[in-house]
Amino acid sequence: MVWMVPRREWRETDMQQPDRPDRSDPAAPRLDLDPAEPGQNLYHLLNSIVAPRPIAWVSTRSASGVANVAPHSYCMLVSANPPVIAFSSTGAKDTLRNLRDTGEFVWNLVIESLAEEMNLSSADFPPDTSEFDWAGLTPVPGVVVGAPRVGESPAALECRVLDIHEYGKGPSYLTVGQVVHVAIDPAFMRGDLMDYDRTRPVGRLSGTSYSRTREVYDLPRPSWAGLQAAGATPRR
Repeated sequence: MVWMVPRREWRETDMQQPDRPDRSDPAAPRLDLDPAEPGQNLYHLLNSIVAPRPIAWVSTRSASGVANVAPHSYCMLVSANPPVIAFSSTGAKDTLRNLRDTGEFVWNLVIESLAEEMNLSSADFPPDTSEFDWAGLTPVPGVVVGAPRVGESPAALECRVLDIHEYGKGPSYLTVGQVVHVAIDPAFMRGDLMDYDRTRPVGRLSGTSYSRTREVYDLPRPSWAGLQAAGATPRR
């Protein structure tokens, strides 16, 4: 079967409707899907489940020197010491070719005020055309790598490619890179961290949907010793 998810706009009143619970009943029936079943297409469904996702706004430089920048919505940190980041893209696009030719890239933070430029840079421009020019972005030379960073983005991670792996029938290409330099605009920091009230990072959902970061809250991580000291007991 092909599972299609209809697009529907969210409304604040949805959370107030009694037929829309805020968590799932463990005894409620489930829709069971087998990814290996012929004709199954879970792309949009998976994108709506694994969400929101950080966006890897990756800038590269072609072998001929053309500056390229494009968003990739499958992205994650792999390691902090040494710092390693990974992202994947479906199909052999300009970014992949540049990565193979130069072995370098820059990961640029997508903030709310740059969402339109990020989206414009996702268009299928010809290889000899710079998305920087079309989106009105400033290519700032990297400090360590040859690829430029997006000057308007407050945080950039200059990276060298460690590995490129091919997966699936797309195919999809997973790029793993080691961060060799970090460039941050201190005006967007609070203490030693990025200030979410200023950056308002953008997350990727499914289809043409994105999420804003407008409200942030803290959940201190518990410890076994702390739970014991507080006299906590299992909830079930």
